[in-house]
Order: sequence, then structure tokens, then C-alpha cells
Amino acid sequence: GFVQAQIEDIQGRFNLNNLWQEGQVNMPALLMYQRLLAALDISPMLASPVVDWLDADNLPYDSDGAEEDWYLRLKPAYRTANHPFVSVAELALLRGYTPEIVAKLSPYVCVLPVVTAINVNTAPDAVLSAMTDNLTLNMAKDMVQNRPKDGYGSIENFLQQPNLANLSEQEKQDLTKLLAVSSRFFSVMAEAEIDN
Repeated sequence: GFVQAQIEDIQGRFNLNNLWQEGQVNMPALLMYQRLLAALDISPMLASPVVDWLDADNLPYDSDGAEEDWYLRLKPAYRTANHPFVSVAELALLRGYTPEIVAKLSPYVCVLPVVTAINVNTAPDAVLSAMTDNLTLNMAKDMVQNRPKDGYGSIENFLQQPNLANLSEQEKQDLTKLLAVSSRFFSVMAEAEIDN
């Protein structure tokens, strides 16, 4: 027989549940998510329905948001969750999230039960490019290709890269809260075959 396994670091992705913390919108995370959407050629306005899905109130975050009054007019009608996501597949229920958009976004986002930082040692280029307005997708691809084999030992080391030289002190402070160099959450896909 044989056993085959594939392990993926889920913390290399953007955790959608990071958008709502301690009863309010996490603004640095929201800006990062909007930049991730833009990097994938998806409208950044689609961040608002995610905030409304997470928050406990029934007031749209902004004109692009959607709360129960919007979803209850659908056929079939349903309510907003008003709590953290349990699956990335839930995005398909949100206003504006077509199956194509969900498929395009799925490799770059995750939903984890706690607030998590993005591991810069395993994050793909689109997620890295979302860190700041000054970082293009091509610059992020270059960062992924030139990532040290042993990874970055600290966020301070990561932030010293030439592509990040123009960050303000506030941006650096915000990023140190959003980024990490280690992970606690992984996805394991296992396949075993014994005697056919």
C-alpha cells in the first residue's frame, strides 16, 4: 500500500475573520483585504459585504454593504450570519460574490477560528502585494522568488527589504500586527491505499 500527504500552511493566506475584531472593523486588515481584491482584479467594494456578514448589527457598513434586508429579498431568502465565517465557501452567499470570484479568491483567503497573522515565509505573491499600496504584484513575485530558504527570522528582517523601504512608521506598526514568521494552522490532504 501507500500513503501520500500534502501539507499547506493556511496562515500564508488572508484570514477573513480578521476583518472584525473586538466589536469593530479592523481597519488595517480591511485595507489589506481591499488591496488583495484589487490585486486579483476584483472590485475592492466587495469588502463591505464581508464586514456586514461578520458584524452583529443590521446596518450596512456602507452603500456597498448588505445586511438582512438585502438577503431577505432574495429567492430563497436567508439571513446574514452576524458571526465569524466557518468556511470560505460561505463567500458564495454574499452580495456580489459570484462563483467565479469565489474561485479566484479561494487560494488566497482562509477562515480560522481566531485572529491570525499572515506568515510572510509562506504567503503567495498576491497576499504579499496587499500589504501596502506601494507594492506591485511583480514586486511581490520578486519577493517570493528571493525569499530566504530558511525564511525570515523576524518581521523586522522582512520589513528591511528594499521593496518595503518607503513604508511609513505607521504602516510598519500596522504590518507588525498583521504579519508573522511562523504558523499554527495547516491544511492536510491525505490519501491512503492498501490492497487496492
